[in-house]
Amino acid sequence: MPSQLGTVLARALESGPPGPEHSRTPLGWALAVFFGIQSAQAYSIFGWLPSVFRSAGLSDIEAGYMLGIATGVGILPAFVVPVLAARLRHPSRLFLTIMFCMLYRVLRGISPFRTM
Repeated sequence: MPSQLGTVLARALESGPPGPEHSRTPLGWALAVFFGIQSAQAYSIFGWLPSVFRSAGLSDIEAGYMLGIATGVGILPAFVVPVLAARLRHPSRLFLTIMFCMLYRVLRGISPFRTM
């Protein structure tokens, strides 16, 4: 077993890291943008949202409940959207529709927390 692991590692080292050709494809750029957006979204929800709730006058426990609701709301779309995207002929239209709706909400200032 250790000799097989050594062989696999040696082959991986011989081939080297992936070259810059991935950064020259539209799929490579789309993945990079997606991962960046996903990271920003996770940072803003887990790192920033509780302090916004605390600044709005909620207690620590209430801010925790609100964070739980904000993350829980994303569970169903996390399962539904990939299935829907796999069935569509042009999944980019689904992506653009979701992004347009999110941008519209931001620009219009529509928020479920507006009463705070």
